Amino acid sequence: MQELMDEVFQRGRDVDDFQTVAARLGLELTWTAMFGKRLGCLADPDELPTRLMNAAETTNCSILETDNTERIWRKWKTAAYKRIEDNLSYIESVIVPALLRKQQEVEESKTSPDWEPIGLLDHYFQIPGVDFKDITGMAVDLILGGIDTTSYTSSFLVWHLTQNPRVQELCRDESRRLLDGGVVRPETLADAAYVRAVLKETFRLNPIAIGISRNLAESTVLAGHLVPKDTLVITQNMVACRQAQHFKNPTSFLPERWVKGSEHYTQVSPYLILPFSHGPRTCIARRLAEQNLLTLMLKMMSRYRLEWRGKKELKIVTPLICKPDSPVKISLHSWDC
Repeated sequence: MQELMDEVFQRGRDVDDFQTVAARLGLELTWTAMFGKRLGCLADPDELPTRLMNAAETTNCSILETDNTERIWRKWKTAAYKRIEDNLSYIESVIVPALLRKQQEVEESKTSPDWEPIGLLDHYFQIPGVDFKDITGMAVDLILGGIDTTSYTSSFLVWHLTQNPRVQELCRDESRRLLDGGVVRPETLADAAYVRAVLKETFRLNPIAIGISRNLAESTVLAGHLVPKDTLVITQNMVACRQAQHFKNPTSFLPERWVKGSEHYTQVSPYLILPFSHGPRTCIARRLAEQNLLTLMLKMMSRYRLEWRGKKELKIVTPLICKPDSPVKISLHSWDC
């Protein structure tokens, strides 16, 4: 992570679209977490990382189209279904050979007394009777879920920071106090109370999904209406989190809402903000995503003041998950200048 952060901030002071940079970082971190080795996404852009990122985004954006229209794709391949099929096939064409190499590497290495697992797949391939198809599905899911989610959240995080110089200064002060020689350690993340509050306030205003969808297991009465079993119900967390009945000045970006002891501290239902879903279907990479986002913020704010260069207001579009509606253009300025 340390090396990756250094590479991100050596790319130049003016960034024409931070979301693209964050997507490359997300793919690199996801690949490294799985395989224990780098893919090389942060070097000069080449075909493989770019095609993987595009394939993941196209697949995610096409899912909503197949879900929200008549499901004739069950009999005939619609355009959206074909896009999903083609792009998933490409992702598998990259993932499967890499998995086979990793499987062989684990088999050859685990008999050595000095061998230690360094990636998720090192552990998965040691599970007795593990099905290769299950591992393939898990790896593809991580690619689909590990790029756009963190890059979109990073983009909204950057947007809010550029609009709030006071918040930037407080993040800078905490980051410089906690960083030990520039290195982010586990205890650093545990002690980063204000930076964590900034992330949670970003999740409140710009969750990666507008809400959570579930098929009702049994008929239920909601707001006086009987909703039959098997009905798809979608919560509207993003709307609820912007209502005055839950938060004072609900559209204002105020991280102190989440800092205990602050005059602005607000206690709300834990089910009001669920950026990683809830229950058995909670995002399996939640801790990894939070760690990556917090580390990015600590490293970035300790070094740079951020200035917005994009359109007047960054808004939201929702092809499936919430994403910026325009390029995230920023400039990075050294605090010491």
